[in-house]
Amino acid sequence: MAATPYATLTEVKQYMGKTGSGDDAVLTVLIGYVSGIIDDILNIKYQSTQITEYQDGSGTDTVLLNNRPITSVSNLYEDTGGDFGASSEISSDDFIVYEEAGMIRLRYTNFQAGKESIKIIYSAGWTSSTAPQSLKLACIKGVSKTFKLRNTEGISAKSFVDGSVSYFSDKIFDEMDLKAIQRYAT
Repeated sequence: MAATPYATLTEVKQYMGKTGSGDDAVLTVLIGYVSGIIDDILNIKYQSTQITEYQDGSGTDTVLLNNRPITSVSNLYEDTGGDFGASSEISSDDFIVYEEAGMIRLRYTNFQAGKESIKIIYSAGWTSSTAPQSLKLACIKGVSKTFKLRNTEGISAKSFVDGSVSYFSDKIFDEMDLKAIQRYAT
């Protein structure tokens, strides 16, 4: 599965002050590359998608889903027999969705204890338009830095007649951006 692009080509070009289309192909590849690195740091795939998940009922009023952020819940079922027919569907009025936490809480009762007695059909993930601004900016800055350093790979310094240039870091993210990304890691 391809990484969710945390930024668009337009956003990256605007940040970098680029107007032409000559670098669009390489910037698009770098957006995917840097977005994939962010996904790896987060240890979760944030490609927005529909998921069917089964959870054990624990006798509490909450269930923590395997993917977040939750963008919608299509169906929530509870059936200790595992049939999940229409009569086992829980009305959306009877539960609360905590999107960022990836959690569902029943309003008036608890889930029954039982192995895989809860079935949830939901959508989770971000797109470039719904990703947190801090992840979007980290991606944009990471693409910009990688683009600028692409011709200096393996070089720590260059000398010229009138001076020299030192490449002080080959890291894609600075400490502040890395902390912003890690804030969303599980």
